[in-house]
Amino acid sequence: MSRLRFLAGVLAVLLAAPRAHAQTIDTIVIERRDIFGPASGAPPLLAKLGDGLHMRTSDRTIRRALYLDQGMPYDSARIAEAERGLRALAIFRDVRIDTTRVDTQAGPRFGVVVRTADGWSTKPQLEYRSTAGDVTWQLGLVEENLLGTATLFAAVFGRTPDRDYLSLTYCNQDFLTRRSRIDMRFDNLTDGHVGAWRYGVPFYETTTPGALLTYGQVADQRVLVYRAGVLAESWQRRIFVAGLFGGLASAATPTSYSRFTLRAVVRREDYAPDTVAVIGRSIFGQVGLGFETARVHWAVRERLDSYGRREDVDLSSRLSAGVSVLPGFFGYDAAHRGVGLETVVQTGHEWADLLAVATVRAHGVVNGNGLDTGRVAGRLAAAIFPPRQALLLALEGALARDPAPGGEYDLWLERTGPRLFGAHAFTGTRAYSVTLEDRIALTDEFLGLLALGIAPFVDQGGAWYTDDARRTGGNAGLAIRIGPTRATSGEVFELAGGWRWSSDRTVEGWAVSFGTAYRFFAR
Repeated sequence: MSRLRFLAGVLAVLLAAPRAHAQTIDTIVIERRDIFGPASGAPPLLAKLGDGLHMRTSDRTIRRALYLDQGMPYDSARIAEAERGLRALAIFRDVRIDTTRVDTQAGPRFGVVVRTADGWSTKPQLEYRSTAGDVTWQLGLVEENLLGTATLFAAVFGRTPDRDYLSLTYCNQDFLTRRSRIDMRFDNLTDGHVGAWRYGVPFYETTTPGALLTYGQVADQRVLVYRAGVLAESWQRRIFVAGLFGGLASAATPTSYSRFTLRAVVRREDYAPDTVAVIGRSIFGQVGLGFETARVHWAVRERLDSYGRREDVDLSSRLSAGVSVLPGFFGYDAAHRGVGLETVVQTGHEWADLLAVATVRAHGVVNGNGLDTGRVAGRLAAAIFPPRQALLLALEGALARDPAPGGEYDLWLERTGPRLFGAHAFTGTRAYSVTLEDRIALTDEFLGLLALGIAPFVDQGGAWYTDDARRTGGNAGLAIRIGPTRATSGEVFELAGGWRWSSDRTVEGWAVSFGTAYRFFAR
């Protein structure tokens, strides 16, 4: 009886105790810093000139992009996601969010302090890439934070072994309404033109209840198909796509979500050999349903794919699946009617100084004759972080069945294959690549502007068609890495040299490559 009285007393105390409530964010303080500042280590004249010419990101822009509002309950996971969201704008060198107490006449109030450090956003676009005698370059101007509004505008002229191009890009993170984003791009090519757009409100954070956006593409261009490094076919391509995407979250917390999506697309896509004077015209429709669920987990690391900034690595466990219908009354002929299926599976893990993420993507069209067209690709990326180093490994493999012209894998275009081989050295419907690299930081700040490092590397890879012999190659060497520390984006350039062992069309020997570095996680 005494035990029952004791338990009843404990229960009464627990019921009478006040319940703990999450603190409410009463105020949000924004602290904006310049590019350099007094302790940057950069030459004083250069630092003063840079800060004077740059327009700092406005307080309004930061508040509208922030995933926090006054009156919200404080949640550490939501704070971490708010930091990631600001870093994803690609206009800051550094973002930190901390809690604070603000003294007011009504008493102390709980708040958060958002500290941002701008990056240099007005950049001449000077890029030169040379591998095995194949040269790619581009020249232009990119403004990634126009008037401090997180708006991007770029005008770039470039040349590849295939064509010349003039590319115009416009992106606004806050167009017309809060959270709505617009992306537009137009490429004027020497052999055609391509335009694309997207506008709407996406699933911008894990707790977003819904999304709605429209997108599209228009193209009139020439498509080149290479086999064994040699131009084999040239096609005309005409395309028009207009689509609508919407989704609702059935569950959404800062650490997980489940979403249902609906997609409707109207498409014209026609191909014909260059020798044909008149190309056909066909219109198709497609409606699809999808589902995605995820357990959210991100790691924050430095000296991974860039220098002088924290990088977000998505290690979330995610599953998405979709089905779409392609019936005859939507314009499909008997040979291409069917059901479209797609799925994405990802899992990531973090153990102290080791992290890894694996992803498998597959999609295809199934009809009465079986698989009509389809693709499957898998990727594993892993990293270990010894002091001032990042030891990195990436494995990739992919298969495609009956791709459209230009839809084959090209390791040179995708920048996933051996880096010391020339343009279109590995193309086909079967592809794989293995990259092992040890990135060693020599200095994190050189003149307050650059970071320097070296990276021993080994690459192996290949691509080929089902009716060709397997075509592979590899190389090993050392890369000198140079990365800006005061720019908005931390894109690293490398001068790589080493020994290239032979493939079926490339003679073994020493080779050099210069261009942007391989990105292991930010793909």
